[in-house]
Amino acid sequence: MIDARSMNQLDENLEAIRYVDKITPEIKARIDAAVDY
Repeated sequence: MIDARSMNQLDENLEAIRYVDKITPEIKARIDAAVDY
């Protein structure tokens, strides 16, 4: 689900999807630690 409040934010979210498959488990762990989920 994409939560966008403007067309610009929607464009940014859709562009980010291109990079999801490049996130390694190590990078995901670092992101999760930084975001504190």
